[in-house]
Amino acid sequence: DGRVVLLSRAVHELVGDTDKVFGHRMGDYDHGFRARRAGAPAFVAPSPVGVCAQAPDTPGSREPGIGVREAL
Repeated sequence: DGRVVLLSRAVHELVGDTDKVFGHRMGDYDHGFRARRAGAPAFVAPSPVGVCAQAPDTPGSREPGIGVREAL
């Protein structure tokens, strides 16, 4: 879950912004996959570093039963 995503200028220049088609949901997954595919390293914090009070707690599509893998 990318409620807090930090990326370097180099990664931003490599893959650009998040794809607006995803809106608030799934954009972090897509952006991360594109960055990894382009060769950028990825790191995950060992514990939460932020809170997003308005975001839903469930990852995946807005359609019931469709998870992250299927949505992408």
